Amino acid sequence: MATKAPKKKHHKRRRRKVSVESPLQHAGEVDVIDFVDPPRSSWTRFKRTLAMSWPVHDDSADGRRQAALWRLVFGGLALYLVTKGKTNIALAILGVTIAFSLVVIPMPRSRRRRWQDRLRAKTEPVERVRRVPAEVRFDGRKLVVRANDRSWKSLRPTSPRCKLVVQQDGTSLWLGLVPPGRGGDEGVWFSTDAQSVVETFDPLTPAELTGAAPTACFVDGAAWAHLHEVFHGLELSRS
Repeated sequence: MATKAPKKKHHKRRRRKVSVESPLQHAGEVDVIDFVDPPRSSWTRFKRTLAMSWPVHDDSADGRRQAALWRLVFGGLALYLVTKGKTNIALAILGVTIAFSLVVIPMPRSRRRRWQDRLRAKTEPVERVRRVPAEVRFDGRKLVVRANDRSWKSLRPTSPRCKLVVQQDGTSLWLGLVPPGRGGDEGVWFSTDAQSVVETFDPLTPAELTGAAPTACFVDGAAWAHLHEVFHGLELSRS
């Protein structure tokens, strides 16, 4: 008669601890904002120079009277040139050109300012979001997320004692450490694909994410589970 193999015993492992000598370290990714200068052509520079030197008049009664006088004088000159143009086509063309230019010359100072603002907006740096590698480090006292050789976000989870937040939005899991009295986006958040989290040390009961997704450091499932285990063990308040 065959004997049954002894049943294996499964012992729950101890919670992993972190310290200055043995810190938690994981790789991740964060979104950073760059400002890129748009290409500046010769045509753009010409338009800015033209706008800067364009004749204007003040937005006042005196300014409008001076503009009317300007148009009267140069309108008379245009009429004279067109009359003389019967024998000289070049003078006729010059007279017609002056006459048409009086529609926009001189220009109200406020209109030129709006023109310059539009040109300036086209040459201002454009915002661009890039996802770059990041390093997550927690030594038991301070949590730091570094990217581009500088601190991206940091805080001390227990000084003051932060709130541990676990939420889910569709297929994404979110883990946040939020300082007391602060808004959610002021904390440090980690996100991962929910299907990549195979198991967690503590039961996982995420709440539904409400509102806009917080700015987060994106990590893989194993790193997210490790972060959840370590921060859950700090006995922080939870929501």
